[in-house]
Order: sequence, then structure tokens, then C-alpha cells
Amino acid sequence: MSAVRVAEPAAATEIAPGVIVAGPVDAPAIVFVHGTRLSKTYWMPQLRALGGEFRVVAVDLPGHGDSGWRAPDQYRREQLVSDVVHVIDQSELGDFVLIGHSLGAEIAIRLCALYAQRVVASVLVDYAPEMNPEGIDRATELIRQSLGFYPTIDHYAQWLKQTRLLADASLLDHIASRSLRRDGQGFRPKLDPAVANGFARMVQPASPQQLWSVLRQQSCPTLVVRGAGSAVLPPATARRIVTLLPHGELATVNAAGHSVMLDNPADFERVVLAFLQKALDV
Repeated sequence: MSAVRVAEPAAATEIAPGVIVAGPVDAPAIVFVHGTRLSKTYWMPQLRALGGEFRVVAVDLPGHGDSGWRAPDQYRREQLVSDVVHVIDQSELGDFVLIGHSLGAEIAIRLCALYAQRVVASVLVDYAPEMNPEGIDRATELIRQSLGFYPTIDHYAQWLKQTRLLADASLLDHIASRSLRRDGQGFRPKLDPAVANGFARMVQPASPQQLWSVLRQQSCPTLVVRGAGSAVLPPATARRIVTLLPHGELATVNAAGHSVMLDNPADFERVVLAFLQKALDV
């Protein structure tokens, strides 16, 4: 396996708490939206890999990373979408690409409808309006386990390595160093416990059929990426999405589970870059 680039991209600028921008100002733009319990840090290999050719924007959703905590009723889907809309508008982007993982992919679908004239392509990573309930239950339990007290950052890094067996160890060390807040003589995750408590509700849309209908109308070229070992997105469901999309295609990344971009960054970046070169004619 090739070395994973884990540092922040060169000349990255934090334009607001939890929002970083990097890459040439006049380059095609990509907005990255992470999934529940993750953060913009989970996109770091992609920000470095694509930040030379694209203008990259990565955002921490409310309650995640450096975005700060809110009242529980401020974590509704429409509020999450509104927050990303604000980031897009403040970033002074022209046309742009959306790349979303899990819940971030649902947000990307909704943003494609809002910005139909400006979204030139989208990448939906291991997500569908209806996902495997057993996989969601397993993810919920992992979130609950993660919210404990850690005497050192290394203790949290070790927990990540025990639960994310496919990911590169140095990348997990980097994520650990960016994912904790001080609590007395140790650390706890930056993730708001209110997000963890509402995880199952957040990742399963209240109206899956409404979201399937939105997908049927998504006119931009769309790549659906599935991890070959995903416990969340069954292969048949991934194929169903591609069949519904007017301009959809499917890529399955080997040696990856649900967090495709983390488990196998090199192959994920390869399929995404090939898709973008074709979709954007660059």
C-alpha cells in the first residue's frame, strides 16, 4: 500500500470555524461533506490529493469537529443542509462538485436539488435512502463506545485502530490528534453526545421515498461509490440508485468498508478523479 498523505493541504485556510479551503482560486471547486460522527479531517487524504488541481472546501457539520455544539433540535436535516448552503455561499464558488459520505451524501443530494444550475457533478459515497439496519445498529454502538474518556490522544488513536482495521495507522493517528477536546486530565471526542444519541434518526431519512424521487430528478453526472465490504450499503441498493439516476454510474472500491475514503484512499481517489475528468472534461 502506498503511503497515505495525512497533513493538511498546502496553503489551507480556515474561513470559519470548522471550514477549510485550499487549492487554486480559479480551479474547479469541490465541496466535501462528511458523515455522522466524522469530520472534515476524514477527507484529508483527498484534500491533499485533489487540492492541486481543484479548489477544495471541507466543512464540519454542526456538532462535529470544530463547528461547535448546538441545542439538539438544531441537528435536524434541514438545519444541516442550511449550514452547508451558508458555507457554499460564503466561499464565493462558481459552479462546483459535491462529494458526500453517508449522511453527507444525503445532504449532497438535497444540495443538488437546491443548486441544480451550479452543481456540475456529484459523488455519493456508500449511501442510499434505505440502508442495511444491521449495519446502522453496529455503527450506532461504535458511536456510543467512542464517547468515553481517553487519558491521552494515543489512547483514542489505539481505539480507532482497533475499530477501523482497514485504515492506515498514520492516518488514524492524524485523525485522533484533530478529533479530541480537553476534559480535565484527559480528552473526550469533539462530537456532541446529542448527535450520537440521535444517530439512527439522523442517518435514516424520515421519508425514503421522497429522497428516491429526488434522485430520479438529479440531472448532473453522479458517481455512486460503494466499499466492497460495506455493511451499510447492499450491492443491489447501490445498483438501484444508479438505475434511477439520469446520469449515474457505480464504482466499487475493494479493501474498503463504509468509510471508503478512509479505508482505501488511493483507489477511492483514482475512481473519483477518473469520473471528474470525464464529467468535467478536464
